[in-house]
Amino acid sequence: RLHVTGEPGHGSQPWGRDLTIARIAEVARRIAAIAPAVSQDPLWSGFVTAFRFSPEIQDALVTAPEEDDYLAFTDLARYAHAVSHLTVSPTVLSAGKAINVLPSSAYLELDIRTLPGQTDEDVDAELRRALGDLADEVEFERLICEPAEVSPVDSPLYAAITETVGEFFPDAAVVPVLSAGGTDLRFARRLGGVGYGFALNARERSLADINAELHSHDEHLYLEDLRLTVEAYRSLVARFVG
Repeated sequence: RLHVTGEPGHGSQPWGRDLTIARIAEVARRIAAIAPAVSQDPLWSGFVTAFRFSPEIQDALVTAPEEDDYLAFTDLARYAHAVSHLTVSPTVLSAGKAINVLPSSAYLELDIRTLPGQTDEDVDAELRRALGDLADEVEFERLICEPAEVSPVDSPLYAAITETVGEFFPDAAVVPVLSAGGTDLRFARRLGGVGYGFALNARERSLADINAELHSHDEHLYLEDLRLTVEAYRSLVARFVG
């Protein structure tokens, strides 16, 4: 959360005052314009390679992509951008209580999603770069801090998942990806566990279709996808456990 202060006073006499609302608005504008560097993690380059883009597009996406380059993913553009960058989303803005009072404080809350290997200090540095000359006038407060984590793809479980996918879709390539959101699996990893998000969907439904339903007004689960996933889980357990 970012906190700024200004000069309080009566709303009828704003001239010459340092308006807190105007200051937090400028903070929000600069934060919204943040453009972090693209991820150099093999997970990202592997995801790009799976799409078999032209060499020019592939090279741009894994080195220094422009915003328009993500349109190569069509309906997956927003997801692709999210899993290849630190993302910072202004989500809550609060200031003032009475219409006739100039507030002395304002707050901007941010939904920040790091990539594996990025620290809270990295985030603070990125925010300060974005704020520029305003950085020293803004107070930073960390509300919830959860490091991004991944499970290794050289594990027996991942190999079993790959074999299971091949059982149902022999021509499918299995590519590890990141989740753009958080999962409870992070608690198991901290205890030494290894796990993955894994489900099967009918061929006519893409990852873009699945992502579009998350937290939507019509969020639902297709029965065909449920059947495929349950059958795959049964096969995976038999293959992995015996």
